[in-house]
Amino acid sequence: MTITDLRPGHPTGAPGAIVHSYLPLRYVLTESLVVRSGYDPLRITTDHVVNGRAQRGMLAAALRHAGRDHLVEPWIARGSAIRFAPAFPRLEDPAGAAATVPAPRCWHVHTPPGHTDPLLADLLAAPAAPGISYRALGGLVTPDLARRAVPLTRTEQYLGVARKDAGRHGVPYLTTSLEPGQVYEARWQLSAGSADELADLAAHVLDTLAAADGLLSLGSGGTRAHGGGIRVAPALGEGAPLTPDRLDFGRSDWPAGEVRDLLLLSPALVDDHRGRPAPAALTAAAARALADLLGPGAAEPVGAHIQQEAVGAYHRLYRGPMAEQWAAAPGSVVRLRALRTITLAEIRAVEARPLGRRAADGHGAAVLVPVAAPGPVPADHAPLVRTDTADPPPHPPAAVEPPGPERTEFRTRPVALGDGSPVRVDPAWVAAEAAADPARSPVARLQDTLLTRAAADPVRARARDLARRSARLPPAPLLGRLREVASAPAADPRAVLTRLAGVVTGDPDRAAPHTPLPEPARADLAATAVPHGDRELPLPQWLDSAAGDPRAWWRHAGPDPAALAAALAPVDLTWRGGGGPGAAARAWSDRPEVRARLSVQLITCWLAAAAWIGRDTGHREEAR
Repeated sequence: MTITDLRPGHPTGAPGAIVHSYLPLRYVLTESLVVRSGYDPLRITTDHVVNGRAQRGMLAAALRHAGRDHLVEPWIARGSAIRFAPAFPRLEDPAGAAATVPAPRCWHVHTPPGHTDPLLADLLAAPAAPGISYRALGGLVTPDLARRAVPLTRTEQYLGVARKDAGRHGVPYLTTSLEPGQVYEARWQLSAGSADELADLAAHVLDTLAAADGLLSLGSGGTRAHGGGIRVAPALGEGAPLTPDRLDFGRSDWPAGEVRDLLLLSPALVDDHRGRPAPAALTAAAARALADLLGPGAAEPVGAHIQQEAVGAYHRLYRGPMAEQWAAAPGSVVRLRALRTITLAEIRAVEARPLGRRAADGHGAAVLVPVAAPGPVPADHAPLVRTDTADPPPHPPAAVEPPGPERTEFRTRPVALGDGSPVRVDPAWVAAEAAADPARSPVARLQDTLLTRAAADPVRARARDLARRSARLPPAPLLGRLREVASAPAADPRAVLTRLAGVVTGDPDRAAPHTPLPEPARADLAATAVPHGDRELPLPQWLDSAAGDPRAWWRHAGPDPAALAAALAPVDLTWRGGGGPGAAARAWSDRPEVRARLSVQLITCWLAAAAWIGRDTGHREEAR
């Protein structure tokens, strides 16, 4: 079922009318997650709600991964086909699942005289009694105020990257993140020209998310290593993924004379009559929306409880926070009285209209819900994944002979993910993928990244050892010039080696676009002797031989093969117990582009170590 946009000039069923529906998505956190964190450099605290902007970035990354860049503009940039919505905790139990919403700001907790247990009070229905203390309900509750979701969090400490003005050491900071294994639900609003187009749009969105399964991430996972991995599935199943309702609670006609609450689910950036941001203008914005969609005299506001909050964002392109604005906070309530009977279709049309600006990010989403009856304080529940599901079917036995006792390392066991589903990995498939071309296989790209990072430590240690054993190191200005040449952008590592060789040998063709060193500077470099195997080479010849034959040069200049193998084995995806690096890791270290990349790293580390040694030597000479 869909919702028709009740706009003037576009009656129901008329050509050009826009229909809306909602795509409920179930998120399962597979890693710790930080969303909407502040800018305190020493503490990062997550919000308990996944805002629409974070999900917008998640879908954009999924489109990039699927090669559907042409859909980024209509789906992400324009916001006309898809309007994202905040994801709230989802309470699951054997009886079913219940969505949560921000607690209405008008509800407070108090203890009346003669009672021992606290009760709820609706301060829009009756004013506060004198002499009794009230506190806001707060949090995320079910619409009937029976249960409250309390997401589980963890606190971790990280070591930040050292800043240029903060010395050589990073500053530790704390993060409070959401625990994995919790469930959230978001309902994205989809818009199209017809019901068939709407169904096709939902199918394309689900296909895109399914293609990126295992790669989806939310929050700060991509930049601060705080996790953020999730698994996404349609909350209503694959057969009928769409629903006409933003919320399943209170779906009925609105009789005349009855009051209902327009509950804000996300911040609303509303303006006053002068165009200035004014959260208090939410009541007027709601009244205008009802008059535009239902006509004058359909409903009137009888009260409101509005709070404000500062709304900002982080701009990935410009790498900085965006300007903050005052907005009506989620949970703000505008109480309305129906002056005539309002049908369920009209209620859905009102809920489909966002209040204020930035609707593509999910701002301004609201629902019309019946006013709950006062009662006890809702009980707290964690939004954990249901654990009463049946065990997965047994894994079918392989059609090959089982491994013998001496090959127990080849036996695989299922690994449970954050949502409890088992995953088995075939070692033969991993070995084949790891040995493939990194441009084609993501497993090979991961293998290349892991091995390159693991090889960095022995390469740096070897470079420092060569620098300490080198005789007559060049002066600091020459070393700085060579370091600039080595760090300049290049097409590939072989080009860096060729460029360095041209600079130190005076060959302008190979040194381009850099200028070769003059003869006196080359003479100073020639006085430096670098250990190379069982002999010593002048520095220009040492660099020139690296560009001529990196494989032969690496045999004498590279780190000890045993030390390199010991560093690669822990991160080798094809490693088997009791042996060294697998065939894929050995093939990786023999690739010409890898040898050139490691050679450039060794040379740049040698230049840096030589500069440090020369500076320390100068300080010691001055102390004498």
